[in-house]
Amino acid sequence: MSGRGIVLAVCCFGPVLAQNADWRFAHPDAKVFIGAKLRRLRESQIGTIVRGQFHPEQISALPSLPGSDLLNQIDEVLVSSPGRADDAPQDSQPPVLVRIGGDFDANKVESFFVHSGAKLQKYRHYRVFRQKGDGDMAASLVDPHTLLIGDAPSLFSALERMEWTDAPKNPLLVRAAEMQSSFDLWALFAVTPSSLSGAHLPQLASLEALRGLDVGVSVSDGLAVRLGLETDSNQQAAKLAAELEGLLASALKQHGAPPMAAELAKAVHLMVEDSSVRVQARFSPEQVKKAALELQHQVALQRAQMAGLRRPAADNAQPAVIEPQKPRVIRIEGLDDGPREIPYK
Repeated sequence: MSGRGIVLAVCCFGPVLAQNADWRFAHPDAKVFIGAKLRRLRESQIGTIVRGQFHPEQISALPSLPGSDLLNQIDEVLVSSPGRADDAPQDSQPPVLVRIGGDFDANKVESFFVHSGAKLQKYRHYRVFRQKGDGDMAASLVDPHTLLIGDAPSLFSALERMEWTDAPKNPLLVRAAEMQSSFDLWALFAVTPSSLSGAHLPQLASLEALRGLDVGVSVSDGLAVRLGLETDSNQQAAKLAAELEGLLASALKQHGAPPMAAELAKAVHLMVEDSSVRVQARFSPEQVKKAALELQHQVALQRAQMAGLRRPAADNAQPAVIEPQKPRVIRIEGLDDGPREIPYK
């Protein structure tokens, strides 16, 4: 697995800022933070519901991913990045630093990196594994509870900060700490997400006016969601709120929308505060359980329909009756003695 693949795999399985988060393991110039308390997510009601959507035979049929035996050892992860520089090529990889917290076996972790093709080197007294063929990604097991992954310059800088005593002067760290203390899964962006608009979300043209966003999800008591969208003005915020309300109403009117969707939509509240749009929703454990049962029912119906489509159509089909072929002839008209037919072989 490539270095970038390692980072993407970590992001897909769930990023996080730890309860004992250490500022040294966040990029000092970060404008993007993504976090999640991964163990809490796995052990929550929501995590149990998600796992319940898969049959044991489906899980056993999935291919084994390299390093998948390490996933259960992960408690938390923090992803931080300053984003791509304004003058950097569009296809360049932005700096990134990923802190993975857990309880790791050093031999298993290092064996994983060796088998992925990474090369071992020493930086100060730390063992660093590098993937120079993929953006010069690097990884280091700082201690049995902290694994760092990122581009080599960002990772080496983090190792140097291990000896620092003063926190970096990044004002976003305060907001990140607030998000971490309130949510189990969260993200904070202080960059313009213009790539979210356009062809993929044409009905949300006001996304071009976004100057930042934050989103948080808590699963400690049912499900709570908070979304914040920052724009340049109150007028832009009001326009974006109206478009979001229209999008929600349109989704509820679509054919095939779950019956409980309308009930859940009542818990969604949109408000405009100065130049920001705030979206909040809270669902009780009973609502989450009811929605999960409805989802399981819908999934079961879809599986039954797919099984019906895959059943061979010939099972109940009657055998085709082959009619005996009649002799073919050539008929000639206009002869003096009348039409003549000649057998055709």
